Amino acid sequence: MAGSLFQLHQVQGACVVQVLPSRLAQEPPVEELFERLERLIREESARVVLDLGQVEFLSSFALGKLVVLQRRAQQQGGWLRLARLRPQLQELFRITMLDQLFEAFPQVQEALGERSDSVSFAKPS
Repeated sequence: MAGSLFQLHQVQGACVVQVLPSRLAQEPPVEELFERLERLIREESARVVLDLGQVEFLSSFALGKLVVLQRRAQQQGGWLRLARLRPQLQELFRITMLDQLFEAFPQVQEALGERSDSVSFAKPS
């Protein structure tokens, strides 16, 4: 089932995880996704870029799990960065003030670069 949840690539000493489901809610496959991501951070790499370009919806469950993953990565001296967020997800992170916890990048390659390359979350016009 993992093949239908995400694709994993090792790039520049980090793991790039392309999340495949368009909706991340509290469902068994999504719970499995987050369990696998937590194991990845704990056992393989604390430097992770989550490519959310295909994701259209994040539940409060998924947001909470992202916070846990970010803290786990930081505890291990790493980071969790977000890439290719759709505008509605950028707005969700801004409204929930999680834009202050996560770094977001327009493209995966930028997320793999230096921290100073991060961009601000989009503000409503």
